[in-house]
Amino acid sequence: MRRSVVVLLMLFPTLLFAQGIQFFEGTFEQALQKAKKENKEVFVDFYAVWCGPCKYMSGAVFTNPDVGAYFNEHFVSVKIDAEKQEKDLVEKTNIEAYPTLAFFKSTGNVSFITVGALDGDGLMETASRVVNFEANKKAFEKNKSDLKAMTNYITVLVQQNPEEAKRIVGDYLQSVKTEDCKNPDTWSLVSIFETDPQSRFYLYSLDHFRYFIDSIPGYQTYFTEVSGMLLQDAIANKDESKVALYKQQARKAILQMEVPMPDGFEDEVDIYYYSETGQNEKHLQSLDHWIMNYVSDVEMISNNAQETMDRYGEKAFSYCIKWAEKAFKAEESAYTYLTIAYVYRANNMKAEALKNAEKASEVATDEDDKEFISNFIDELKK
Repeated sequence: MRRSVVVLLMLFPTLLFAQGIQFFEGTFEQALQKAKKENKEVFVDFYAVWCGPCKYMSGAVFTNPDVGAYFNEHFVSVKIDAEKQEKDLVEKTNIEAYPTLAFFKSTGNVSFITVGALDGDGLMETASRVVNFEANKKAFEKNKSDLKAMTNYITVLVQQNPEEAKRIVGDYLQSVKTEDCKNPDTWSLVSIFETDPQSRFYLYSLDHFRYFIDSIPGYQTYFTEVSGMLLQDAIANKDESKVALYKQQARKAILQMEVPMPDGFEDEVDIYYYSETGQNEKHLQSLDHWIMNYVSDVEMISNNAQETMDRYGEKAFSYCIKWAEKAFKAEESAYTYLTIAYVYRANNMKAEALKNAEKASEVATDEDDKEFISNFIDELKK
């Protein structure tokens, strides 16, 4: 009996260790009080019951013995169903996606937040940066050329003091050779702090687009965001030179992927730009060039004809009737007859609208289509 008790006592720490993260049963405020007493921080898993990645973390990550040992030593951990619990905290923390993994000081101030599932190593690395924030700060201040120390420090600092983080990284990047941004650690700093679409690092990445797409995690998202900022800046300032630059940069990137340029790409950029800047005639002209030269899908042509008539009315008639007729030539159907009728009606040409609507009725086969067309004809006859 004594031997059994001794063996059980020897195994007890291991049993605790294998249980993973021990989540505190209580409110967030109670967790803060407990953390203050134990000189720890608070880790919160904001989840939703339907969230697949949340279930993955609960089943495969939070149960990891190494993760459990580390978190139980350094954090008071809490699980919060963000759709049902702690509504004030959820709103204050701006929880919009799941899982959101948040680290709080015992004062209630946020230390760090990350969105999305992490594996065990990723969660441990994140937690370690939070726990060792002050140590990482000292290591960086001791050797400001130590990229690893800087990355560990800045990753957390950027959420606590973004201006200071920006200053530190800005000073560092000034000393970095442009080609050194191929280093993943350097690029991780560039991707956060260098979002100018004309910065030397971004332009270098465009010159070596294939390498960055293939070798740098998250580069495609970065490229999409930065190039999008260039186009939005062009719109805000009605600056067509920046639209031209956007097209140039996009062409350079696409060609390096050894794929053909999408048909009508430049027209689509112009369509968006002129629409957003309220340049109506140029918007119509760019739409017309795109539809007449590059679009063969009947539904897409017809939808554009109807939507453009709704937006511009009689100003767009000459364009829209041309598009509707292109759709009809490609496919004689109830749908294309009705598109022509719709355009005529929007231009107050009821006789032409009625003639085409009746033709649509003659060729319609679907009962729902017939009913819709019948109602359309009735409206025209009023």
